[in-house]
Amino acid sequence: LLVILDTCYAGAGGGSLAAGAVGFVNRLRRTASGPAVAVIVGARDYQQAGVGTFTQALARAVRERALAGNEVRHIPLDPLVTQINAEMAASGGAVADQAARLLFVGERAAEFFPNRRYDEWYSTIDVRTRDLRLQRDARQRDREAAGLSAQGLADFVERDDLWLFTGRHAALRQATAWLAGAGPSTMVITGDPGSGKSALLARLDMLADPARSARIPNIHSLPPDTIPTPGSITRFVHARGLTPLGLLAALAEACGVDDVAAVDTAGGLVSYLRDRDEAVTVVIDGLDEAAGEPGDTQAAGLALVDTVLAPLVKAATRVPLRLLIGTRSHLIGALGAPLDVVHLDRRYADRPSLRRYVRSCLTELVESSPYRGLRPAYLDAVVDAIAEAAGDSFLVALITARSLALRDDPVADPYDAGWRTSLPREAAEAMRQDLDGRLGAAADRARDLLLPLAYAQTTGLPWEDVWPTLVTRLTGRRCGNRDLDWLIEHAGYYVVETRLNRGSAYRLYHAALGAHLRTGRDAGPDHGAIVDVLLDRVPRLPDGTRDWARAHPYTAAAVAGHAAPADRLDELLAEPRLLTETPPGPLLAVLHHVRTPRARATADAYRRAAGRMQAHPAEKAAYLQLAARSARAPHLADDISASGLPLPWATHWASLRQHPPHQTLTWHRDWVTAVAIGEVTGRSVIASASADRTVRLWDLTTGRPFGPPLAEHTDWVTTVAFGQVDDRAIVISGGNDGTVRRWDAVTGRPLPGPGGRSHPGEVRSVAFGRLDGRPVVVSGGE
Repeated sequence: LLVILDTCYAGAGGGSLAAGAVGFVNRLRRTASGPAVAVIVGARDYQQAGVGTFTQALARAVRERALAGNEVRHIPLDPLVTQINAEMAASGGAVADQAARLLFVGERAAEFFPNRRYDEWYSTIDVRTRDLRLQRDARQRDREAAGLSAQGLADFVERDDLWLFTGRHAALRQATAWLAGAGPSTMVITGDPGSGKSALLARLDMLADPARSARIPNIHSLPPDTIPTPGSITRFVHARGLTPLGLLAALAEACGVDDVAAVDTAGGLVSYLRDRDEAVTVVIDGLDEAAGEPGDTQAAGLALVDTVLAPLVKAATRVPLRLLIGTRSHLIGALGAPLDVVHLDRRYADRPSLRRYVRSCLTELVESSPYRGLRPAYLDAVVDAIAEAAGDSFLVALITARSLALRDDPVADPYDAGWRTSLPREAAEAMRQDLDGRLGAAADRARDLLLPLAYAQTTGLPWEDVWPTLVTRLTGRRCGNRDLDWLIEHAGYYVVETRLNRGSAYRLYHAALGAHLRTGRDAGPDHGAIVDVLLDRVPRLPDGTRDWARAHPYTAAAVAGHAAPADRLDELLAEPRLLTETPPGPLLAVLHHVRTPRARATADAYRRAAGRMQAHPAEKAAYLQLAARSARAPHLADDISASGLPLPWATHWASLRQHPPHQTLTWHRDWVTAVAIGEVTGRSVIASASADRTVRLWDLTTGRPFGPPLAEHTDWVTTVAFGQVDDRAIVISGGNDGTVRRWDAVTGRPLPGPGGRSHPGEVRSVAFGRLDGRPVVVSGGE
């Protein structure tokens, strides 16, 4: 039974109805299974109700895609009432602050409003087919999103007739030859942020697709050796926000695996590919934007490289898999060899193309641009100034040129030295100047409204009541849908709308812009505020516990990533339903952040059970309980029994050979020859040397990589040690190449010193010490 009371002071009557409903439900239990009574009141007990305010808001709210996707048969009442209140607040009705309220008793109290988007397909197909289709849908979205980059446009410009991509023929020619089979099985397109990596990869993908390449104007005039063979690219994958499991699923689908969830290691994918004859070529863009340590841009992508891509690169000579990867340069060493590298900031930089791009942005991107129709000499001077300041960054060029095109008047004197010197050289500075210059006093308002997107994870942040609430929580500025509408109108080109589980999500146009927005912020408390907002919106079960099966897709996928830097992960692991009802990849990626013994035991059990839980979704709780009994986490096993989670079978006692809680670091690609422990910036760090010619550093507490691999040796690295020189932590290594090398332990850069061989033979050991107060390195060899 659902009662909707839309009257003045409805809250008072709603309370009486709810109280009387208890007796009704008790009587009904004798004849009905799972009775439910819900009461929605259109105004609080002290409020008048505007005429039609509630009913119009209800009509709009039930049409909101964000409330329910395709898999939910009925719209949950909790978020529905929240959306009704948001609609009433945005409408500016006659009664200020009119707010609805929900009260309910009984069971299944949410099953009243049918979801018109419900697709029975999702509930009738088997899990394997569903996973496969979801992966194909995700890759289609990746390809669609890349379409604008292929045009040389930002995601905010929706014009099929505008094509600004120009030149880059040398890089296109090299990549086209590689797609035809030349060179090693892996190519990397690299460069600094904004250098055009994504645009180049998207352009190649479009050129290789006959159906889409036909849209490119004047394609007949392009050099033939810059146009890939039709069909030479199998899939386009954007790695933004992906975990290792997510990337493995994407690659498994590309390779034709039916059960993508069953491929949970790179070795499993290699085993499948050994029986395949036809070559598969996959583009992986945005590797450095993959899931990683929140706020640590250097760590983003390392987990994908170490656990997925590096093993595949090593195995590429034995399997028909070719990878075309776009990433910043700091991840290249971790990928291993052999690689073909196209560096867009060096040999393949294209300043003439950047100048043409600046001119097009000034004159074609904005219809009202004051630079249209101006004399060529003047326009050349403006273009020269912007291009000189932007260097090799197409992103800086875009932001600067677009900002000038949006002004009312052109710059008075493009030769003015002061104006030319003031032009931005970094994306963050370009964003600051654009907002300050165009919006004036309202620039801070725009920055506050954009701030939540600087912390967004996965594919982006949902709008609904999450984005506005986060603005208020993070900045103290009141925010509603009208404020975000203003933002989209005045600075919407910094915002990209994406899709998350068939709902809308929003992110910054480029990751580099987040640095400007986060300047001066404390990430820990900010992430903690985000956790609070997300948890407040998880529906509750009748016993008061959170119903994670009904959590918003963003909350389910991102709450652990936000909780880790806020030191809130331990409290989340106390909820068995979170462990069984949220995606495993994001949670596995941050489990090393747990602190208490209880949480560490829970994390150990979850790691043991994760593979089985994926393979047997109907028995997730049972496998987790078995792992808990086996991993000395009885509190978790008991909590699962008390949670009401379905248990097709239960484990009351288990006795297995106990392994101490540990983590195996398997990311070297050959034998490990030596290890050492030292302290770097107050953190305990492991250094490991390997026959793969690298030294790797690891955080001893978390097991996460500490910077990129140290890769200057030309033969086995056989010995490693830590030292301290002038308050700088250093790493010393020696190898079979006869050299002793020194490294800055913080940056990973080689330190200057004598070149050439230190020993005529192999170096067997190194040590750090002091002689007469001076730091010295002692080495021994053959």
